[in-house]
Amino acid sequence: MPWWFWIVLWVVLVLVSALFLGFLGFRIFRQVMAVLRDVEGASQLFALSERTPDTGANPDQPSAAVFLDPADVRSQNRLKAALRARARSQRRIRRRTHRGQPQLLRDMPHL
Repeated sequence: MPWWFWIVLWVVLVLVSALFLGFLGFRIFRQVMAVLRDVEGASQLFALSERTPDTGANPDQPSAAVFLDPADVRSQNRLKAALRARARSQRRIRRRTHRGQPQLLRDMPHL
């Protein structure tokens, strides 16, 4: 083989490998940019800096019970459980009345 063939072969190999590495670099760059867009969207969705400190203004939102008195937390939990049980009972009474089904004796307040 002539000497110039080796030069052409190596030039072509270097160019092809440079094109391949450029393609891989561009593809990785696009994937990183897509991940950064997703992270930006998630950070806007869960913006921690815009949250207000828990002052107890919203009773539906859980608070950090670690810093509260255990007796207070237990009484709050019992109260919430009783409210949920009463709401379930009211829904059951309405549903059974609507369907014409007999009521449970424990659901009848006058008995």
